[in-house]
Amino acid sequence: MNSFETIRRTVPFLKHLTAEESEFFFRTGSVITVKSGQYAELKKTSSLNIVISGIFEVETIGNAEVVFFTSGSFFGSLPFVENRKRGNVRALLDSTIFVIQEEDILRFFMKYHKALRGYIRMITSMGFEMTETGRRYFDLKGKVISVFSSSQGTGKTTLAAALGLALAMDETVILDISYTGKSLFDVFQRRLTAPVSERDQSATGAESLLNDRLVHVRDGLYLLNITYSSRLRIDPSIIGTLLFLLSRRFRYIIADLSNTDPELRDAVFAGSDMIFALTGGKKETGELNDLFDEKLKDFQRVFFVRNEYLPGERGAFVGGFTFEHNREYEQSGNVDLLAGSAAGAGIKPFVEKITSPGRSLAVQSLSLESVCLAGFFVKLQHSGKFFDTIYSSSFSYFISCLYLLGHDEKELTGMLRRFYSSEQINRNLDISFPESFIFKNSRILRYARELASDKRVEMFHTQPVCKFISSGSERIASTGDIAALMAASYITSPLFEPVSTAGGKCSSGYPAVTVSPAELFRTGCDEIYYLSVLNRGRITLDDGVINKLYKNTLDTGTAPYPDESYYIQQGKNLFIEIDENEFKFDKISEKTKAITHSLLLKIP
Repeated sequence: MNSFETIRRTVPFLKHLTAEESEFFFRTGSVITVKSGQYAELKKTSSLNIVISGIFEVETIGNAEVVFFTSGSFFGSLPFVENRKRGNVRALLDSTIFVIQEEDILRFFMKYHKALRGYIRMITSMGFEMTETGRRYFDLKGKVISVFSSSQGTGKTTLAAALGLALAMDETVILDISYTGKSLFDVFQRRLTAPVSERDQSATGAESLLNDRLVHVRDGLYLLNITYSSRLRIDPSIIGTLLFLLSRRFRYIIADLSNTDPELRDAVFAGSDMIFALTGGKKETGELNDLFDEKLKDFQRVFFVRNEYLPGERGAFVGGFTFEHNREYEQSGNVDLLAGSAAGAGIKPFVEKITSPGRSLAVQSLSLESVCLAGFFVKLQHSGKFFDTIYSSSFSYFISCLYLLGHDEKELTGMLRRFYSSEQINRNLDISFPESFIFKNSRILRYARELASDKRVEMFHTQPVCKFISSGSERIASTGDIAALMAASYITSPLFEPVSTAGGKCSSGYPAVTVSPAELFRTGCDEIYYLSVLNRGRITLDDGVINKLYKNTLDTGTAPYPDESYYIQQGKNLFIEIDENEFKFDKISEKTKAITHSLLLKIP
């Protein structure tokens, strides 16, 4: 692990950054060497300084206490935070620090609006006093909803317009991100404005441009033409800046998104919180599945939509919505008829999903010691309490999927007992001895497929989000084939043959790759809970029970247990404290069930 990756994982307000954002952030700054004895005055610095190596001593004016900064500590200027510290910083050893100017951090946030959303939530939770500018940005709660179709004539623009009308009780803007076809300006009978220019991306210039181009439709609803009628392809890098600026003013940002420009499409996908994908049948849905599995890497929630007005398949389907088209509107083009539909029962399920505050659960990444979580999931199922998202990795992800697949408490207990049995653990090992791995993935895939069949993440009311390694890089999957993701979360590299899914060769990455609840700060979810375990003992398997080589990889003595609870809102830490050494499922499960009872009382 390089020094920048170590910083990202240890500095609280960087924990939520994606791999792409992290690379851009550290490329923007620089690494400098500070000689032993060299001073810096805190009052004069306008940069953020993060210690990579060495030790610094801080002497603050009016405070006799001396503070020492070591690797992972930071000093200097944080955007939107009152910097009241005065004094000097002195290197006690030859040291290295990463330095990034405050203005460069602001430009970074303009490019990645989700990174800013996560940063504001983190510094607020850590108790920093915000500046007046920071308090204005604290309301950066714009939720981005894309309405997408891979083909024309599906009703995409009509659905985007209906959603805009339904959500206009809060400030809402609809973005026209189609080059041709039916325009939103035609739907609302407004004069088409010129597409947004890619030339001026400064905050002042871009904001002025947006104010000039916004078209008022009715109270709470605006239009903005991004691409329609443009003869040139729009620079996709402007999307981040647009969403940054629009999120300051609008509660809901709806993108009427076509498939014409793949690079622009992917940029809008990256900035989206939710995607409604219109599909006409199984073939098109399969193509969209492949597209989303490859492109979506940031907690995006996908809902498939079937337009009842179009010929083809009919009726309800798992994990999606039916768009009950207004035939009178389609024939007349009278937008008042569409507004009537937007206020009716047909659009209500869409609006409820969009406006829901959202509740997410991050589950500590564990391998063998995940058995301490089993009792929690059994009691959670029995309680009827609900999470919109459960986010985890390694064995913790596998058992969170079992929680979703089990129909009742008895069945789930049986599934969990089997998962942790030595018989099943051994059955998952298909010894091969090729050059690059020892165990084939065939048996664990077969086991996961037996449990999950052909179900996908999008089919569940609770979205099981997984973090893993895909072709050498960290990856978050919020869509995909559940069985393949379960298998990938189970295996470790290079012991196991990777699983081909989500556009790459995948494995759990454990113990190097773990989840952090801070990553959920970048989402539109309002309530974030964190489930973690402190076992004062050390669970071990008896010798001879399972393959010895594989047993050694499950040695919990080397498992990473970083403290992720200090920035979680009070009452939302679900903490299981236990003292167990023997790997006995029933005994541990009963103990954790008793603890879980009090934890579930914290969840409304």
